[in-house]
Amino acid sequence: MATNSFNVTRRAALGGVAAMATTAATGASFKPTSDRRAWDRAMKAREDAIAESEALGPTLDRISAARQRLLAKIPPVGSEFDLRMARHSVKNTRFIEPCAYDDHKKSVALVDAADRRDVKVARIDRRLGWHEANERYDELSAKWAEADQALLDIPAPDGDALLWKVNHLWEEGDTIWSPSVEKQTRRDLERFLKGGES
Repeated sequence: MATNSFNVTRRAALGGVAAMATTAATGASFKPTSDRRAWDRAMKAREDAIAESEALGPTLDRISAARQRLLAKIPPVGSEFDLRMARHSVKNTRFIEPCAYDDHKKSVALVDAADRRDVKVARIDRRLGWHEANERYDELSAKWAEADQALLDIPAPDGDALLWKVNHLWEEGDTIWSPSVEKQTRRDLERFLKGGES
């Protein structure tokens, strides 16, 4: 049976983490390579980014709910496919055969109706601050991601920091192994890296 190279890579990485944990437990050569204060500052930045993002959540939910209620009063005009075809037809019309005139009029009417709806939707979005709220949410999501990356880039100053990295990189259930094997290994990592029974 062919071996999945992705699983091999992940297995090797977890094996390396386990080896580091054993070294830390024996006290052989696990030496901090970064200042714990730098780690703490990076973690605080992450916590602040998460707090900002979560604080915006209720506002964005309220805006989204209000938008959905208002949009329900102006349902879409035709299907997306029909509208796309109608816009293409109207935009690219060079001449109209008499037999095609009725179809052309229908396309024009559909496009005009969709344009009127778009104006109403844009007005709703401006009133609710829809685009601004989503842009702010995207900014905060990027800030959160950058804070995560900053922590992962800092060499772990101690076992607790290394354990955070392990848990962040490999969420529960994100391996090829059975849940019982994974849980036992995680308990081992916690015991070795935190210096106590788990």
